[in-house]
Amino acid sequence: MDRADSHRTSRLCFSVETMVVAGIPCVAIVILNDRREVLLQLRDNRPGLAYANQWTLPGGKVEGDETPEAAAHRELKEETGLTLPLSPWKVYERRHLAGEILIEQHVFVAHVGDRRPDFTLGEGQALRFVSGGELASLSIAFGFETLLAEFFA
Repeated sequence: MDRADSHRTSRLCFSVETMVVAGIPCVAIVILNDRREVLLQLRDNRPGLAYANQWTLPGGKVEGDETPEAAAHRELKEETGLTLPLSPWKVYERRHLAGEILIEQHVFVAHVGDRRPDFTLGEGQALRFVSGGELASLSIAFGFETLLAEFFA
C-alpha cells in the first residue's frame, strides 16, 4: 500500500472495553489575515450535531480518492467560497466522539493579507476573524483550541 492509499484507509483497533476506529483523514485550514487573526466558522445549532453552536476551523473529511490537500481546497471553497494557496503545517492524531474515533488531522495554513475577503457562508451560522487573545472566550470544537494555542505560541 502506498502513502496515498494509507490516507484513505481506516484501520480498526480493538481494546478490551470498546472498539476504536482509527486513521480517518480530515483536514482543517488556519486562515490568517495580516493582523494575525484566524478565520473561524460557527457550527450549526442542530440537535444531534456534534459540537453544535461551537466555533471551528474550516475543513472536513477527506473523501474518496482525494489527497488531503485536494480535500482542504474543496472544503475551503464549499464552506467559505474562498480559493487560496495552502501550505501544509502539521499532521497529528486526535480523538473524536468520546474517543471512539481517531482522526488523522491534516492542518493547512492560508493567508488573506490585509484585504477583507468576500466570504460565501456555505456551512454553519457565521464566519469571522478572531484574535489569538479572543480564543479563550469562545467555545472551540474538535479540540482545536489546543491546536490554535500552539499556532499562536
